[in-house]
Amino acid sequence: MSIGSSSAGAITITSGAGNVSIVGGGNALHLGDDGAANAVTLGSTTAGAATTIKGGTGGIVIMPTAGNVSMAPATDTQAAPTAASTLNSRVGCVTFTGFSTAAAGVQALTITNNKVTATSCMLVQVTNLDASGNHAKMTMTAVRQAVGSFIVDTTNNGAGALGAGDNVLVSFWILS
Repeated sequence: MSIGSSSAGAITITSGAGNVSIVGGGNALHLGDDGAANAVTLGSTTAGAATTIKGGTGGIVIMPTAGNVSMAPATDTQAAPTAASTLNSRVGCVTFTGFSTAAAGVQALTITNNKVTATSCMLVQVTNLDASGNHAKMTMTAVRQAVGSFIVDTTNNGAGALGAGDNVLVSFWILS
């Protein structure tokens, strides 16, 4: 069976209060994979909406062209001397500006996040810009996790201090 339009118009399937189900009946379900330049959107940005993608024992495979996958993190920016941020998101990037951490100096950066539990599995990364040309190299020495927050301990392993424009970025992904 096929549902289609012979004109350039859209096809809309709606339901009042019930679900709309498209079932493959044990066969593959294809959306937008006909070789055309289709834009496929799943989900809703309406407050309270959620999108769930399930994969059976075969898992979920994302097949980008040339590694073209992106994720939009929640963001926050804090200026020195503030070394703390609140960012309640599973994926985020906090930019700390205006620090002048000297070579061999240390800096603790605290991120309060209500998604972090005592048993959360997390990926955390620290990077810094070198706009000043001082060659500061902020590296992460530890992540100290607690319920509702984590502290990222950093050390400047570079030749010079953080200077003007040498923002420090902490990116994270809370997996569980």
